[in-house]
Amino acid sequence: MKKQLIILAVFISSLITNAQYNALPKVVMTNNFNSTTLCEIVTNAGIEILEKDTPNEVKINLGKDKRMDCYLRWDSKKEFLTFSNYRYLKDEISKEELDKFVSDTNTFSHYKAQLLVEDNVIYGIVFTSDFWIKDGFVENALLSALENFKREFSENTILNFVKE
Repeated sequence: MKKQLIILAVFISSLITNAQYNALPKVVMTNNFNSTTLCEIVTNAGIEILEKDTPNEVKINLGKDKRMDCYLRWDSKKEFLTFSNYRYLKDEISKEELDKFVSDTNTFSHYKAQLLVEDNVIYGIVFTSDFWIKDGFVENALLSALENFKREFSENTILNFVKE
């Protein structure tokens, strides 16, 4: 009987210990999602908030050693959160190279690229990726998606086209 009580006590204490370290992922429901919620999530992850004055947009810095601005915008129905990053292009890039790069990016990657044009002059490129939030999402999934979005911009292919 004494041996069974000891085994039961060890089992219960291991359950309690595991429960402390294996907390359930935090789910954010769409009806509770707003800029304050988003700012809490990214701040708790150590991501710097640069701007949060717009109701449906937060600007963050995804970089650690080097600043990398990322805009997080959501639609009025709260169906998706869009990550965007704007980059200026190097002067020596040809229109043909850019068209191929944008086409390849839009075909083979999970994010999209679009050239920024003003007065028939291409001056930059915007990269976007959508994160579905309509029925709620797990905080860690959002942070992983942001990390993946950030990682894409350290690829040599992109760095060949954009100014640092």
